[in-house]
Amino acid sequence: MAASIKNRLAYFAAAALVTLLACSFLVAQPTDAYATTATKGAQAHTLKENVTYTQYDATGDRKADTVKVATSYQDGYIGNKITVYLNDKKAFAKSTWFYNVKAQLIQLKNGKCFMYLYAPMDNGDAEVCALYQIKNGKLKRVINFNKGLGSKIGNHVGGEVKKVSGNSMTVSFTAMSYMASSISADYTYKYKSGTLKKTSSIGKLTVGFKGNNTYKTKKAITAYKNTKCTSKKFTIKKGAKVKFLKTYVKGNTVRFQVKSGGKTGWIKVANRYDSPLMHKYLYTSGFYAYEPPFVGLVLAG
Repeated sequence: MAASIKNRLAYFAAAALVTLLACSFLVAQPTDAYATTATKGAQAHTLKENVTYTQYDATGDRKADTVKVATSYQDGYIGNKITVYLNDKKAFAKSTWFYNVKAQLIQLKNGKCFMYLYAPMDNGDAEVCALYQIKNGKLKRVINFNKGLGSKIGNHVGGEVKKVSGNSMTVSFTAMSYMASSISADYTYKYKSGTLKKTSSIGKLTVGFKGNNTYKTKKAITAYKNTKCTSKKFTIKKGAKVKFLKTYVKGNTVRFQVKSGGKTGWIKVANRYDSPLMHKYLYTSGFYAYEPPFVGLVLAG
């Protein structure tokens, strides 16, 4: 117990130091929802808070509806409630804390309607960060972006709708992961059997802020033949360059596909700060801390 407390204290001290060295915008969080593109007959409309819209179809009948994302604020700057009205009837209501609300009305080519809601607080964290299907006058959550990468690999989770095309959409799940700092994973969802369905458990992975997805290792890492990570394929040596390729997510099991030395394999992903998969180092005399096992990747926020 004492060792665990010491490790946690070291972690918070290290995190504080990183925060001083890194700008707050480096924390993984959904980007501006207004950037979503729509093609091949799909539509995406940004909705401002407390504005009534009368020109969009929100129910799928190809007729204009009345839509409003109403918000209330405590002391003028901290939000405390979100209410969505469709044709003057309450379709969704949630009491939560936020600084602002980003909302989008999305319609697929087939006419099916959805709404993306993101209500961030500090570090971009949000209790409400989801895509809802509009059905029978109500909003039903179909994608919880806070769970897109499981619930154990890190914090500051979230996500956004990046692109809508025809009857499918590309979404991005984000997190500040223990294993690889800021990550995002893109997945495709297609409309099938009355709702959106993820087409694969494997998505495109982006790691860190360099843009090239390639980092050197701080320790030796085992790469496996497949996502089960039970059969070893090769060992990535300390100091070797690693390029991140894809991510696999099933429940709380997350794997990264990487390429190193001309070989491609899957690696396990740390699900706690002091995981043996992390790089352990002496922070101060008698105190050990943990960090991502790749040069240039740091925990922030």
